[in-house]
Amino acid sequence: MTHNIERQHPVGHPLAGRPLRIGKVLSDVVRAHLLMTNGTWATLGVHRQCVDLITPETLPHLWLSILKATKFEEDNRALLGAKPLNAKQKEATDQFVIGLASTVPLGVCCIEEYA
Repeated sequence: MTHNIERQHPVGHPLAGRPLRIGKVLSDVVRAHLLMTNGTWATLGVHRQCVDLITPETLPHLWLSILKATKFEEDNRALLGAKPLNAKQKEATDQFVIGLASTVPLGVCCIEEYA
C-alpha cells in the first residue's frame, strides 16, 4: 500500500477487509514518472524499496495490473461505496480508461520524492 488505510469494508461486505477510505501518502513512497509510447507521462506512487523492481521485464505486468484495477473501480463504484457518476463524469472516466489502455510505458524516467 502506498497510502494510509483509514477504514476497511466491514465483515459481511463483498469487499470485506479491503480499503474503504484511504488517507495520506506513506512516508516511504516516491513518485515514479513513466514515459509512455504516445509521448505522454504517467506517474505512479511506489514504495522506495520497490522502485528497483520496476524493470523492462516487470513493467508490462505492472501496467496491466493498473489497467485491471482501474477498470474494476469503474465497474464497481457502488460496491466500493462511491457515488454514481453523471453522464459527463462517466464519459470522462471511459476516455481515461481508453487512454490508459491505448498506450504502454517505455520505462521509468525519473523518481521524485513527495513533498
